[in-house]
Amino acid sequence: MDDAPVIKFMGVVAGGRGEAKGFMEIGWVREQCRNAAGFDPYPGTLNLKVDGPAFELIRRTALNRGKRIVPPPEAAGFCEARLLPVLVHGIGAALIYPMVSNYYGDTVEIIAPLLLKGHPDIKDGAAIVLSLLPPEGAPLSGAGEYASLKLITLDWEGTLVDFQWDLAGAVAETISLLEAKKVPRETLAGQNYATLYNLVTEKGAQWGFPGESLTAAVDQIYDRYDLDAASRWTPAEGLLQILAGLKCFKLALVSNVGRTGIDRMLERFGLRESFGITLTRNDVRFLKPSPEGILRAAAWAGAAKNETIHIGDSLADLFAARSAGVKCGIVLGGETAAEALLCEKPDLVLEKLSRLPIALRYGLQPNP
Repeated sequence: MDDAPVIKFMGVVAGGRGEAKGFMEIGWVREQCRNAAGFDPYPGTLNLKVDGPAFELIRRTALNRGKRIVPPPEAAGFCEARLLPVLVHGIGAALIYPMVSNYYGDTVEIIAPLLLKGHPDIKDGAAIVLSLLPPEGAPLSGAGEYASLKLITLDWEGTLVDFQWDLAGAVAETISLLEAKKVPRETLAGQNYATLYNLVTEKGAQWGFPGESLTAAVDQIYDRYDLDAASRWTPAEGLLQILAGLKCFKLALVSNVGRTGIDRMLERFGLRESFGITLTRNDVRFLKPSPEGILRAAAWAGAAKNETIHIGDSLADLFAARSAGVKCGIVLGGETAAEALLCEKPDLVLEKLSRLPIALRYGLQPNP
């Protein structure tokens, strides 16, 4: 089963019967889909029209490889279904195939952790490519579209651990500090915690503060917020096993969190030996969305742009990867809302980090 090949097919986005929303909101359906697919499904499905040979291949694959969705005894009138993991525009999703004789003969239905039609390229009438994936846990063997991949750079908060940083509090405290030091408030308008830090680093000397003294003052604030977040961080489920499954690649940690917080938590979570290089806020001059950390990691690994992918949870991660000229994968549920991320068309979207190894091996469909 683990060696089953990836299967790709083309489909055209179509309207449906309007029944899927109610079905996906039924408690036992939602729970079984969550257990089988590994994500909490959005209430509704994406319908794709496919040709006859593709539909027959999907039907046989669902029978042979699909995970079972079985109605409980009290759910009279409902049928069994099969679930197959898929990637659509880099988004981890699942194909659900009801085992009924009067089901569509030319249409398949896709569930996902978010509204797929929120993606700018998934509209009625659009032709898209789906990749049917083998079961989670298939080993990496250097096959697939990412056979040349050498380096994976990974963000920390929101990616490897849950997101806990008090963004608003840190920005407000930093602006108060800068105003007290007579930095004009209009200069600071519209900045987030990362761009604010980069602005201070870039303009500090022009504002009359010698060396990196102003950046050091901001660092002291951010260090406190790091440690506050660290008191609540929880690692992604199965994190050690996920990282062990990526050992055929060089791994680098590239984070906007400071060295003190990162070192403390690497030790606590047993991750000290998981990365070949760790680059924190204190190891670079500019934070993501600057590409500095990713580029330094690539230089350490001797990896070309097409041999590197960055995995993060935010627009800062995505823009840093784009500026570095490398692909970017996004793990949902972190700093930036899914809708804002999808509008930027990341190369890979994962509902959970554990899908990363298999997504890199099989069928990643780059966005245009």
